[in-house]
This record gives sequence, C-alpha cells and structure tokens, in this order.
Amino acid sequence: MAKKKERVPKYGTVMRKGHQYYRTRIMDADGKRVDLYAETCEELYQKELEARRQIEEAIFRRNNPTVAEYCEKWLLMQSAKVSEATLRGYTSKMNNYIVKPLGHMYMSDVTADDIRVALVPVSKKIGRYV
Repeated sequence: MAKKKERVPKYGTVMRKGHQYYRTRIMDADGKRVDLYAETCEELYQKELEARRQIEEAIFRRNNPTVAEYCEKWLLMQSAKVSEATLRGYTSKMNNYIVKPLGHMYMSDVTADDIRVALVPVSKKIGRYV
C-alpha cells in the first residue's frame, strides 16, 4: 500500500533582511501569538508541527504536574511562613520520603496504595507498621 503523502499547507511570505521567508503564526501555551519562519513550506510545516507538539506538552504538564513538581511548588509556598530551619527539614523529609519513591509519577496517577508503599520505609524506621 502506498504511503499517504503529507499535505503541506500554503503559507504566506514575508521579506526579512532582503530574504523571502514563509511565515505562519500560532498561539503558545500562554495564549500569546508566536511567529514561525522558514525558507521552504515543508520546513515551516515541520517547525509548526514541532511547535504544536511542544505547546501541547507544556499545557499537559501545567495541568498535570508530577509529584516532584508539586512538592517544589508546595515548598515555595511554605517558605513565606516558616523559618529557614523548618524549611530545610521539610525539604529533606520531602526529598527522602516523597520525591524519591513517587516523584516521577503524575499527581493524578498516585493511588492510596502508592502512598502506603512509599511509607513502608518510614514505618520501619519508627518501629510501627502502616
């Protein structure tokens, strides 16, 4: 079966510093308009596809932070209302007992069982079982 050929859209052109470029505009993750330029339509199409992929990824990561990203945000919020020593303690405990076992997971994917498994090493240190 023949491979389906990509349809490259027609783009407008613009002169910049004496050279003609193809241009398109897209909205970034923050809602700002971004101009993309290339010397050929095919090159611009590839740039547009890559930019759209990056924008989708940025929006997804903003809406679905990992545990490590959320912990960092939480520590930043706590820094305004606790002392430096307390913040160092929070950071140490959070890195050892939350970020190491769960940091790579998305917040929406963490289950109660994941938390129980992460707490097993802590419970062994204090002599109790969760």
